[in-house]
Amino acid sequence: MRLPKAHIRAISAGSVIVVKCKENTDVDSILYIGEKQNEGFGKIRVFIRNKMSEEFNRPLSTVRKDFSENTGKISHMLDQLESQEEMRLKAVEFARSYRRTFVDKWNPAFIGRVTLMTEESSDRINLDNRIRSIKSRNKQNLAEDLLKHSECSHYKIWNEQKEYILLILQLARYMVKQGKGAVK
Repeated sequence: MRLPKAHIRAISAGSVIVVKCKENTDVDSILYIGEKQNEGFGKIRVFIRNKMSEEFNRPLSTVRKDFSENTGKISHMLDQLESQEEMRLKAVEFARSYRRTFVDKWNPAFIGRVTLMTEESSDRINLDNRIRSIKSRNKQNLAEDLLKHSECSHYKIWNEQKEYILLILQLARYMVKQGKGAVK
């Protein structure tokens, strides 16, 4: 039997509540109150009026300096995100082009095995050694061919290579499960 959930009073996100204290008190800038804090509820940002006026009255030159420093960081982050997105698109493109091989020669268990090897590898050499440990020469060749044809070595940092390979394997698992003709 499913019982209805109890109603809980709450304040909408983004609400502003003004509180006036009788005396000066030190309060943390972020407080947590109420239930379900572990689910993201109850976070309150506290602004103290005296400190706010100090913040808004800063000289414009310091605001510009802060902005220019953050702009550089943001530009760097955007470049990284763009690079990651490009890598993911290449992984999807490769998986689509390699689809027939996945569907005809790979199975979900083998994909899972190579995925686990990739996840547990500390670097590319370690992954190559793990693949060489596969007893079936056919399966070993399949995994080696995947690494060779996917051009994952194009990415210099191991974590990027790893993410690229894991995305291809995730797509391969989907393609194999769908079978022939279901995914184009």
